[in-house]
Amino acid sequence: MKSERDEIETYDNNVEQGRRGTLASVNLNRNLEAKVSNPLADIPVDALEKDVEAFANTHGLAEAITLLKKGALIARDPANWEDLELEDDERQALRTETLHRWKHPILLYVTIFICSIGAAVQYVPLLDNNIGKH
Repeated sequence: MKSERDEIETYDNNVEQGRRGTLASVNLNRNLEAKVSNPLADIPVDALEKDVEAFANTHGLAEAITLLKKGALIARDPANWEDLELEDDERQALRTETLHRWKHPILLYVTIFICSIGAAVQYVPLLDNNIGKH
């Protein structure tokens, strides 16, 4: 079993070589049941938090560092988000998201429906032109 120090050294070596996480050699064309590994799973917590801080500082998000770190930790291990130190409202929001995946504002569904109709209407003249040419 790797120690935390070994994980950090491996991570640092991968970063120096331009790689992150686990590199899987899976032919997705042949193995349709293949699952892509979580690229954050192999990054040690300390290194992940440093990456989040660097990203936030680079992109002017310094006031959101705490929230971004929590999000990165949840993304690193989504199955165990309840073990993290979160506020009650954050826990409730994650529970709602987990238990009610399709609970969104009705306007979102209306927007998707209208855009779909628009795309279909836009496609009809193109289809008519292509049929007429043959």
